Amino acid sequence: MPYDLFISYSRRDNAQGRVTELVDRISSDFEKFAKRPLRPFFDQHDIRVMDDWRHRILQGLRESRLLLSVLSPTYITSEYCEWEFNEYLNHEISRGLVSEGIAPVYFVEIDGWEDKTFEQRAVEWVTELRRRNYLDLQPWYHQGEEALRTLAVQERMTSLVERIHERIQRGELSEKAKGNVDKVNVHFSGRTAEMRLLRESASLKQVGVLTAVQGLGGIGKTALACAYAHTYAADYPGGCWQVKCEGRTDLRAALVSLAEARFRV
Repeated sequence: MPYDLFISYSRRDNAQGRVTELVDRISSDFEKFAKRPLRPFFDQHDIRVMDDWRHRILQGLRESRLLLSVLSPTYITSEYCEWEFNEYLNHEISRGLVSEGIAPVYFVEIDGWEDKTFEQRAVEWVTELRRRNYLDLQPWYHQGEEALRTLAVQERMTSLVERIHERIQRGELSEKAKGNVDKVNVHFSGRTAEMRLLRESASLKQVGVLTAVQGLGGIGKTALACAYAHTYAADYPGGCWQVKCEGRTDLRAALVSLAEARFRV
């Protein structure tokens, strides 16, 4: 993917350049930590005057591994920010990151955000966003780089950069994983609840777990299983292997075909 991080923010919150400063700081810290430059999609830099902005942003969303949401009252009421969030969310699974591809930063105080009843009042996309683990960087909005004089802000910035790096690595490992599983359908979207349930059934650090996905033909069982294999490929260093049994009456023949696939990898 050309971009590591798509910056989703309200333009009003960047009136004093605070979002730009934050992106520059994240990029600088990431390069020191990861020993390579961060590739952010930031419309301040990546959209030229003659570009069709909506098409360019859509391209940036689809070519970015992670989404950084800069939370504020204007952000959660912006139809453009809602569009960016939902567009990214529709393809989060295909990036190998279920519920991990969005990194929210709490930038400007949102009335009632910490209230337990907030989700009941919020629109659906904001409710989904609030469920993600977010970092409080409100001091940055008011102070910019000066906020880093506070140890708590330093620790949050470090945590943010480490999270970004870890999730990028997971995505890269998924792309390079061994196996013969069919490619993820780029139009595969939603199904997040099913993916979470499948994840719980085939829980981490267990050996010999057997899980079955049942249902009528044509409802997308194979697509779900393939999406799962690619999403969590980093957890299976031996690879993810697909044994195609349709039309076969002898399981041994299906397993032989798997051996042939292993030699081709």
